[in-house]
Amino acid sequence: MEKHVVLSLRLGLRLFHGAAFLYGFYFFSAVLNIVEMFQFHWFLPFAALACMTFIFFSACSIYVVTKDGIRWQLMFGPALSPSKRRKFTPWNYEILQVRGVFPFYYMFAFLRQDNPYPYGGDYDLSPDNIPYRRSIAFFFCRNFLDLIIFIDENIPYEKMKPEYRDRIWQLADKYRRLKKNHQIIYWILNNV
Repeated sequence: MEKHVVLSLRLGLRLFHGAAFLYGFYFFSAVLNIVEMFQFHWFLPFAALACMTFIFFSACSIYVVTKDGIRWQLMFGPALSPSKRRKFTPWNYEILQVRGVFPFYYMFAFLRQDNPYPYGGDYDLSPDNIPYRRSIAFFFCRNFLDLIIFIDENIPYEKMKPEYRDRIWQLADKYRRLKKNHQIIYWILNNV
């Protein structure tokens, strides 16, 4: 596979979600059963199923970022999921920028922002139309430092606005130095 960065929840959050899913599975199968839940209230089994599904998808969801753009998919264990049917959402170089303060980064970067709730559907962005609510939030995402370095090394300079390019270059230079000189600190910031 070509150069890519895999973004997912930080290690501690993935472990927490995984443990919560396993405990929920045990609790709803061993402690309570579906019949008892229906006897309490008809809505309880559906609420439990929705919570379990959210926790499972949170634990397994990843973004794969390449020069072609970004793609959401699921990851089970160390291997990427085999499904490749979902296409990459391409970059929009005119709006490519990183905002926020570590670790609460968010980005305007892609042709269509895959952030529908609660606004409904994907949304085309342009330099004149980049509202905050349409950014992609990478709060508590692992490998975001690697993503900034990846953007700096793989996205052509001439395609970006100078002020956005300078910000990414400064961040990438800072993180490259950190990665080279303080590998343990970099790993902790990038993952935990």
